[in-house]
Amino acid sequence: KTSALTAVLRLYPQVVIHSRYWERDFDHLQLVWLKLDCPYDGSTKGLCLNFFHAVDDLLGTDYYESYAAGRRTVDELIPRMARVASLHSVGVIVVDELQHLSGSKSGGGKLMLNFFVTMSNELGLPVVLVGTYKAQAVLTGELRQIRRGTGQGDLIWDNMQPDEVWDFFLESLFRYQYLLHPTPLTPELNQTLYEISQGITDFAVKIFMLAQFRAIATREEKLSARIFRSVAKDSLRSASAVLTALRNRDYRLLSTLEDVQPIDLDPYLQKAQQHLRLEHFRA
Repeated sequence: KTSALTAVLRLYPQVVIHSRYWERDFDHLQLVWLKLDCPYDGSTKGLCLNFFHAVDDLLGTDYYESYAAGRRTVDELIPRMARVASLHSVGVIVVDELQHLSGSKSGGGKLMLNFFVTMSNELGLPVVLVGTYKAQAVLTGELRQIRRGTGQGDLIWDNMQPDEVWDFFLESLFRYQYLLHPTPLTPELNQTLYEISQGITDFAVKIFMLAQFRAIATREEKLSARIFRSVAKDSLRSASAVLTALRNRDYRLLSTLEDVQPIDLDPYLQKAQQHLRLEHFRA
């Protein structure tokens, strides 16, 4: 989810440096989009402070020291955020990791959602809220929260479906083979990869990579459904509950599970390299 969101945001430059406007000199740093992470404890002040830190990190400014240092209240910080957003023509603010609100103190989730509405009104900017399935418990707890959470429309970004888009994705992925015997994409391999990844592109890409590592290490030098399943069994153990819930379309269970953890490639790469070195010495 987060990696896909970041990829979409990066389709647009985050900072635009303007020097001319209507044939006149015009020095202006425009912040097209800003992504913030929701504080783990649902702190509205923490989110405000994150805003100033994020702007300073991107633009090299010192707004945090000027506007946020000291014992400022949220009521004081929001107008200052609006000023900074106006100075740099901020286009949109994305608040990620909204599922953190589910673990905040009693009433914290509702307080933060009310704060998002106030922040959007004061800043005059769209605020896009992003979270895992676990965030649904916060967003859909009351009709008022549903209305506020979907004020500009909502979208559940599901895994890919086994359709022509998935086929096109795999056709593109299978071009990147580094084996002695490149394997064409067959219906069996297509179905196997979908079954073990459930259309989550991060899983599919990494399983595809790890399968090639294993094919090289075992000197098979070609891909197969057996290698895909073997790699998935070794590398997706922590995600088994999530994948099972996706197969069964059990969104109620998904809302109770933690976020899907990414696959760490390093241990598998090291193991493959050690195996190759041993094979080299034996030869």
